[in-house]
Amino acid sequence: MPTLARWQSTIVDQAGNILPGASVTVRAETGGAPLATIYSDRAGTTPIANPFTVGVDAFAAFHVVGGAYRITATLGSVTQDYRYVAIGRAAEADQVLFGVPYAFDTGTSDADPGSGKLRFNNATPASVTTLYIDIVNSLAADISAYLATWDDSGSSSDRGVIIIQSRDGTNYWMGTVTGSVVVGTNYRKISVTHLGSAGTFTAGEALGIVMIRRGTDGSISGPGTTVVGNIVLWNSTGGTVVSDSGLTVNNIATGKQTIWVPAAAMYARTTNGPGAGTAELATNKIMIKSFDFDATTQEFVQFRVGMPKSWNEGTVTFQAIWSHAATVTNFGVAWSLAGLARSDTDAQDTAFGTAVVVTDTGGTTDTEYITAESGAVTIGGTPAELDEVVFQLARVPADAGDTMTIDARLQGIRLFYTTNANTDA
Repeated sequence: MPTLARWQSTIVDQAGNILPGASVTVRAETGGAPLATIYSDRAGTTPIANPFTVGVDAFAAFHVVGGAYRITATLGSVTQDYRYVAIGRAAEADQVLFGVPYAFDTGTSDADPGSGKLRFNNATPASVTTLYIDIVNSLAADISAYLATWDDSGSSSDRGVIIIQSRDGTNYWMGTVTGSVVVGTNYRKISVTHLGSAGTFTAGEALGIVMIRRGTDGSISGPGTTVVGNIVLWNSTGGTVVSDSGLTVNNIATGKQTIWVPAAAMYARTTNGPGAGTAELATNKIMIKSFDFDATTQEFVQFRVGMPKSWNEGTVTFQAIWSHAATVTNFGVAWSLAGLARSDTDAQDTAFGTAVVVTDTGGTTDTEYITAESGAVTIGGTPAELDEVVFQLARVPADAGDTMTIDARLQGIRLFYTTNANTDA
């Protein structure tokens, strides 16, 4: 069907005299005032020169994509200028329609379709797999930078959706953009998968084209798990996957937690327990409450923790905080921790799990030392929610890393455990 609007007029001067042989130039009323592509026919199949010369009757006529144009007629020293001439079936456009203006080219080969044009690689809309788009649209604007963004987001199988519609609204084609934008000389090659279409475009038909880019997948990280490509609805204890990528979703509020246990909260074991110490530092009278562990005999303290319901019932780690009261040359100290979980009706006299050792170095009087975080301590018994866990801490003089020849003052430990919920409800 006809697609382009027509402009026609007899070229006259300001006194109304016709100007036979006048030269007529048509430019778009856009930045740079580029020359417009004009046609002799309404279907837009036969372009004509721009500028062109009128005959002896001074009659000028052409067809063009809807828009605002500057038409200038010149004959010798006489110039007649028509500014902001609205051409199109809806004032300065063929239709109120979003999209970049193009004209359709019926060729299907891999080549530049021509300035202001686009073409398919197949004459059957449902079989189209590649679009060939000139970098200049039908208003002579270079949009190569815009075309280059069409592969900037989404995945290689789905960059977004292209919609191409005739300006009179009768025909359309839409498809998913796949892969990367390929650069050709003065045109771009866009790989696509057909999604839907209606009708077929004719040669020179005025079109609007728009690319709706897909958003880039986000990610949500939990302890040990990354969720990609999911929409997640969170509640107070966990997550519900609305759109599943196949990955397990953990609650984002879970993770490692810390309990500070000072020496004052511990008690010496009756058998081989260290002496309790209290020291006042000389200058600022700061008090140190500690258990003072022997350099040759292994000694033990214990403490108990009512573990929260949110504990994942797994391993724990620890750091020892310690000092010593005199300067020594050999100053390695080894600390160990073991644990035992007890539930309702469990026997109390049960073996601890395997003790884990961490070593540290000191050397300077009344200096606070903090060990590295230990390896994983496996809790003995059968750990369960809300268990009481009995911990036993010791200095290990027999360890090769324990070389300090005086008492080591234990001031407390940091106990690290992991939760699998953000509430104990």
